[in-house]
Amino acid sequence: MGKDLESFVTALPAWLHCPVCLEAAYPPLLVCAEQHIVCQACVGDMLASERGTTCPTCRRAMAKRVEVSPLAKRAFEEYKCRDPDCDWIGSVAEEEDHARNTCLQRKVICRFCAQLVTLRKQEDHVRADCPNATIACPRGGAHCGGPLKGMLKRREMDAHEKVCAEWPCRAPQCTTRTTLANRPAHEVWCLNARMDLQNLRRDVRSLESRNVRLAAEVEALRQQQVGGGARARSPKQLVMDLEVGPLTKRSPTGASQKVDRPTKVPRTIETIELLSSGEDEPGTPTDGNSNMADNPLPALSVEYVKGGKAGD
Repeated sequence: MGKDLESFVTALPAWLHCPVCLEAAYPPLLVCAEQHIVCQACVGDMLASERGTTCPTCRRAMAKRVEVSPLAKRAFEEYKCRDPDCDWIGSVAEEEDHARNTCLQRKVICRFCAQLVTLRKQEDHVRADCPNATIACPRGGAHCGGPLKGMLKRREMDAHEKVCAEWPCRAPQCTTRTTLANRPAHEVWCLNARMDLQNLRRDVRSLESRNVRLAAEVEALRQQQVGGGARARSPKQLVMDLEVGPLTKRSPTGASQKVDRPTKVPRTIETIELLSSGEDEPGTPTDGNSNMADNPLPALSVEYVKGGKAGD
């Protein structure tokens, strides 16, 4: 049986066709005095039968000694690889060695799972498909732990995913890792905690703004005392003036009149610290002729109480 005529890039002339099998007469053997050629496989079959006495082309007696025609052999060029996916082209003489040793489309056995794959795709098979190939956990790698430090066979990956503790939380800016079973509950908690934190920050900003306002009001009251020569009031008294009004008021004649104050503070107030460079204690009495501007104002620590009774 000769070579397939369809495997040649360029069609062979008729004199290179084997008259017995009608394929390419390779290797070409000269069988008669007219130098007609027959492929080696068909000559062997003819010699083993009664047909081995005459040339199949001219019907003359066959030569006692048939030989390969070197000239005809060189004509068998531009032969394609037997694998249709291989783009190799060479001589018929080199095709056998190419198919056995260098063809990237030849079948090889995977070294891990014994599956037949092409040589070209062997590494891709090991990297992506081979069930017995050792791979790293895609989430934790060596940090995943275990006796193999995160390395396991691909066929074990499905079971590993259920116990792997390196599944990341999908909430923004959260770096927590947990198991796949615990992740949904953690993500709900994480989002709620994030909302609580945002609300807390908003409340803090609101309270800070309120403290600044109250500090300005306290300072305004102190400046009024300094300008009017009135008796200095303690920080707590100043706060009560802000909250429920002053405990006394002056009549047009200058006499002090006591004013009833509410029994409860109407709103919640936090602690405000007002710093100054003075060292005198708050609440020091002054006479009408003293100038409080000569004495630096002390640091104040004003404490507010929610729902308590107003007091000095």
